[in-house]
Amino acid sequence: MVENGEAVCLMGNHELNAVHFATDHPQIHGQYLRARSDKNLRQHLAFLWEYHSARDGEQAIAEHLAWFRTLPLWVELEGVRAVHACWSPVHLNRLMPALDEARAPAGDFWLRTAAADDPLMDAVEVVLKGAEIRLPQGVQLVDKDGHKRDHARLKWWQGPPARWADSVMAKPALIKQLEACTDQPQAQHSIPQPDKPTFFGHYWFEPQDGQPWLASPTACGLDFSVAKPGGLLGVYRWDGEDALERSKLFGFGPA
Repeated sequence: MVENGEAVCLMGNHELNAVHFATDHPQIHGQYLRARSDKNLRQHLAFLWEYHSARDGEQAIAEHLAWFRTLPLWVELEGVRAVHACWSPVHLNRLMPALDEARAPAGDFWLRTAAADDPLMDAVEVVLKGAEIRLPQGVQLVDKDGHKRDHARLKWWQGPPARWADSVMAKPALIKQLEACTDQPQAQHSIPQPDKPTFFGHYWFEPQDGQPWLASPTACGLDFSVAKPGGLLGVYRWDGEDALERSKLFGFGPA
């Protein structure tokens, strides 16, 4: 569809990670832009496994990595826009000088987005992986790999957080803890509510009664845990409306 000009494919965090993992560090001999840690190796092996049985597997990997390098980080059209994880104007503007006219990586983008002390890395982390907020002291969550974390994903599409229990994506047990927190959440990143229809993926939303749902009147996540049993891929038919309509959001399961 992309090759035929019928679709636009955006860069996500997995594409970013794959390119970083496969790229030699230009300044440190023998190292790569993404560390070859056990966790990163496991994640990248899942990508390589898709090609292991193909006769031209190595060539296909190289071709896909080259394609990943050309993907735009977001798209904005008249009245509508899309990004992989988070539409944060501050971070999008910070990335602009490192992108070409199509909003695809240019210049030293790859090196800078792999450097922990570079503002560009923080910007790409927010845009492609989502904004996070530090949890109140003494409150922790356990991620899918069993690691304890003191940060949680921010529901950025709601605008500045007003109440802990409504501000983060978390399991019911953690939300119950947060309901007892009376202090005002202080997000590191101030992200305004989208002022026009904004589509994104990344977050594994859970279908409600087997159906997809709108995050807000101007924000629509499209990944409803499609990789899990019972999950859905959201598809929205946009006809130019300023406020999104639930009747135009459809969910499709794996074939």
